[in-house]
Amino acid sequence: MSLETRISEISDAGEFESLSTEILRQSDPKYSSVIQTGINTEGKPIGDPVDGLGQVPDADPPHFVFLEFTTTKKSGLEKKWLADPDSGSGKTKGDLIKAAEQAESIREDIPDADFTVVLVSNRVLDSSLVRAVYGTANAFSISVDVWDVHRISEFLRTDPDGQYIRSEYFGINEERLSEPLLLELSDDSLRSYEESFQIPVDPPKVQRPEQSTILESVRNSGRGSYFIPVVGQSGFGKTVICHQVMEEWRAENKPALRLDSEDVEGAKTLAQAIQSAVLNSDLISCYHGVEGRSRGNRFCPWKSISSTSLSSVVA
Repeated sequence: MSLETRISEISDAGEFESLSTEILRQSDPKYSSVIQTGINTEGKPIGDPVDGLGQVPDADPPHFVFLEFTTTKKSGLEKKWLADPDSGSGKTKGDLIKAAEQAESIREDIPDADFTVVLVSNRVLDSSLVRAVYGTANAFSISVDVWDVHRISEFLRTDPDGQYIRSEYFGINEERLSEPLLLELSDDSLRSYEESFQIPVDPPKVQRPEQSTILESVRNSGRGSYFIPVVGQSGFGKTVICHQVMEEWRAENKPALRLDSEDVEGAKTLAQAIQSAVLNSDLISCYHGVEGRSRGNRFCPWKSISSTSLSSVVA
């Protein structure tokens, strides 16, 4: 079954809304701040004129984003998005019309505000419907961003963060290294480091000057500056220092992986060394895949991750 088919068969509105919101937040910085207003804490739909709302950080003039999601069948999409019944008829207005009315309300207080309405469907769209959507948006002086099943699946296939989301919802192995996966593997690497050298999980933290020096050097290093040697006599505390540096670096939500000497000796590039470290370590068994939304189905995403995708992380 193709990914497009699996997406189009999602009938749970809350699940589709959660999936789509994750995709949008990763796809465009202006969507990163949106909040979901159309589902409750149980993932069930609730009444609201829009399914999501956000304001683009630091935008001048202010830029507001409205999200509208639907699993409506193709035959009902025009009504779902564009219906504009007479006032008092009791009929439901289309999602684009409702969002446009929200924009008009905000314009009363912020006349120069910009607006983007994101319409997301898990169906294939007709060109006539897309043209009608653009025409309606232009009439209300708002921008519209349309996502159909093909655009959703393309992002899940080709974008590293999209592949991470795809693994969560559909259990399909990642082929490119995403930042969320790298951070998970960093946590696994840190735990493996502690187990290999029997480092206490919560030892008393006494930060040595060397630790501050290493972190300062890393923070100030330019692009491509990877090598900071840590040299000392046996028993000096190099292992503990490096472990504490990794812990602090991870606390800043940055990736950190430990490489064994065997990984470095057999590698021609840093990307190859990282790949070797993961393929030949316990990190594979530490990582859990996802089937649907329940964790527990193990898989190894690294078997298909190329050195090229690793190079994009360490570059």
